Amino acid sequence: MRNCHRWALAGAVWFLAPLSGIAGSFDCAVVYDEFEQLMNKAYLIKPDNYVPTLSQKLSREQFLALQQGKLLLYPNRQSFGVAIIRTTSQTRGKILFDWDQPPIRGKVPLKIVDGVTFGRVLDGYAPQRLGPILIKSGSGVDLDSGTAKTLDEEDTAIDIVYRVKSGIALLEGVNGATLEFPIESLCRPPSKEG
Repeated sequence: MRNCHRWALAGAVWFLAPLSGIAGSFDCAVVYDEFEQLMNKAYLIKPDNYVPTLSQKLSREQFLALQQGKLLLYPNRQSFGVAIIRTTSQTRGKILFDWDQPPIRGKVPLKIVDGVTFGRVLDGYAPQRLGPILIKSGSGVDLDSGTAKTLDEEDTAIDIVYRVKSGIALLEGVNGATLEFPIESLCRPPSKEG
């Protein structure tokens, strides 16, 4: 009888362990790009369980100070930003964006270089690739369809908007869509062997 209690307790601890606390970092000695290889499944549902994030909106200044160069990305993507998304239709995914675009009529656009959304995030069902999508200031994107739209339209399917006001460029989630911007890498330096 005593052993039954031990097994029941051990089973309860094992079952509840993944639900408690914040996840630790990964040794990324075998990872090339954390956007491609690590930001999946549970991370897309609750990224702030893994790393600190900024929620809902990000200015270009915040990006330069808090995110650019902090994540392990392929060398040709080091200047790009990352956002974890939940769309207006509750689809989860991630986008890789680039603020270093040539100005259009004096305003710098934002480019979604790459991204993916999942019909079912937990098993990776129905992945849909996004990008490239160029977003001019005063425009938005429906991330479920990958369509850029002007904000003049009354469109509740728009998930993100990009605005430049008073010289401040801002990427923001709208219409109930959410954005999380990781500001710390999932990776830790590999341990040094003595």
